[in-house]
Amino acid sequence: MSGHSFGAHTLQALAGQRYPVPADHAAAAAADPRFKAFIAFSPTPGQGADAFAGVTRPFLAITGSHDSDPLRHALTGADRARVYDSLPPGRRALLWLAGADHMSFAGNGEQRLRARFGPLEREPDAAELEPQHHARVAAITTLWWRAQLQGDAAAIEALRAPTGLGEGDRWRQD
Repeated sequence: MSGHSFGAHTLQALAGQRYPVPADHAAAAAADPRFKAFIAFSPTPGQGADAFAGVTRPFLAITGSHDSDPLRHALTGADRARVYDSLPPGRRALLWLAGADHMSFAGNGEQRLRARFGPLEREPDAAELEPQHHARVAAITTLWWRAQLQGDAAAIEALRAPTGLGEGDRWRQD
């Protein structure tokens, strides 16, 4: 399963993220075993030290240096990257793209964005780097799905040290 922004929030619940609600509340245990692996574009940090302790399946978090909250809350790309550190070690990965903003992961062309939402404030380098970011995301996520869903040995090996990342990009996996 993959999702962006609020879609990533939903994904995180289905992956096993815990929420600070009473244990008998449905949201406390929303993990869905049908999904074998996850990719969260612009994930949201959890609340509490053990928020991600229930995430036991492969989880890739993707964010960037300008991945702030489009609703103007205080969330930053660094906050989103901390999801990786909160996940249990062993089946987690993080792709950090230098210059990527929240809309870099939305999959919408600039013209369609303006038509639907009006002009959104974007960092100039995010818009300029978007084609390269999309290519890097496509390459890494394809390798991730092949590795996690098919056990593809070549994809598993390629994810040990992915090629084609830009200056300032980071890949972490364990």
